[in-house]
Amino acid sequence: MKKLNNQIDFFLNEFGRDIIMKGNAKKVILSDASTKPSFFDDKYIRMKEAYGTGNILEYQSAKWMVVSQVVADNNTYKAKIRRADWQISFYIQNVIQKFYCIVDNMEATIEEGKIISTVAGEIKLIFQATDNTNSLAIDRRFIKFGSAWKITG
Repeated sequence: MKKLNNQIDFFLNEFGRDIIMKGNAKKVILSDASTKPSFFDDKYIRMKEAYGTGNILEYQSAKWMVVSQVVADNNTYKAKIRRADWQISFYIQNVIQKFYCIVDNMEATIEEGKIISTVAGEIKLIFQATDNTNSLAIDRRFIKFGSAWKITG
């Protein structure tokens, strides 16, 4: 059986999906990360070019974020991505800047498979690490879901 690095071009041409990452069009292999229904729409992405955890990409008009460690394997790179379809705005240096993020405030419990909130009255947001998002200070406020929220850590 031939190794993946000898076949990757064939798989990309036959089964590849079009994405945009860092403003460039790319072909990638995407597969569902779970065979069971879950709260998050996670997928595995495999491509020839290197990328990093936290990278944002666009697939089917939606934003996605690389949420796992990127593993190099057979001259390809594989990681898990999650839909980052929430947009939060902050006022930074006299300009309103919008950031895509993942809202991660729900967890499945082991017992009875119920969905519970992690902490009442709090939401957990996962942003791409950039100079602007790294500059967001504790106690900074933003509006989402019709309420004012404060960064706590």
